[in-house]
Amino acid sequence: MKATLTVVAWVLSLATLLVPCAVFAQSRVERVVTATADARDVATVGDRTYVATEGGLLVLRGPTVERTLGPTDGLPGARLRAVSVVDGDLWVGAVEGTARVAIEDGELRVIQTFEPRRVRRVVRFGDSLWLASHGGGLYRLRGDSVERVPLGDANAYVRLTDLLVHDGELWVATHGVGILRLGADGSVRSRIREGDGLPSAYVWRLAAHDGRVVATTIDGIAVFGSGGVERQHPWTATARRLPVRDVRAIAWSDDALWLGTYGSGLHRAPLDGGRPRRVGSDDAVYAVADTSAGLLVAHAGGV
Repeated sequence: MKATLTVVAWVLSLATLLVPCAVFAQSRVERVVTATADARDVATVGDRTYVATEGGLLVLRGPTVERTLGPTDGLPGARLRAVSVVDGDLWVGAVEGTARVAIEDGELRVIQTFEPRRVRRVVRFGDSLWLASHGGGLYRLRGDSVERVPLGDANAYVRLTDLLVHDGELWVATHGVGILRLGADGSVRSRIREGDGLPSAYVWRLAAHDGRVVATTIDGIAVFGSGGVERQHPWTATARRLPVRDVRAIAWSDDALWLGTYGSGLHRAPLDGGRPRRVGSDDAVYAVADTSAGLLVAHAGGV
């Protein structure tokens, strides 16, 4: 990764497809690519980036938009919430259902669709694929068989927002009951709540970096090391200094920590802590990803 990153804000507008406007390097806007509306998630495979939007799956190669995949191509719907990469395939979570998309010589082909709706993340753990749905709970896929895995009785146990495989466990982020850590059989081994170091039980993202797990929540972030929560970690202190602490996205570059918020946009801070500085003018950031074209920022639209 170059020392100086290019931060590419992908601005989404249904009315303007493939209209290059302005991108920003470090904290200065240089170019913005407009595409379909409301980007929610980003994944990369090779030199291509895939963006889940309200208007379908956007395919980018560098700063160039190659195509948009939608219902006419086999997706269950156009209102996408997430895109995951598992075993070389894309898993696209839409409001209407989930699709497995094969990548063959750079071309995309929908090869399976599944009933679970609003899937936020798909991962491989043990001998199964696991799907986290916001509203449907946790699902386990073995072959073509999808089974629901019960986690608890409260409604929050079906409002899942992310999955992460770490240190032999499946970490499950929820919107209301914190984080669950599961074994390969789907049983809950432990729970992480506000009293255990989470700033909020409403968790958005789970990310692994430098041997640690970072959870983003509606009230800041928590950093977990091998010994448990690191309450005095500099990244946690940085998040507490955000003007809006509803952190929806996190990423790292060679020299910076990037935090995307819902309400005050994207912020950059030194890796060793310090005051976060706002980058760009978009307010609602949903995902941030380090790609060959720079740091891509998926947000609600507008610059």
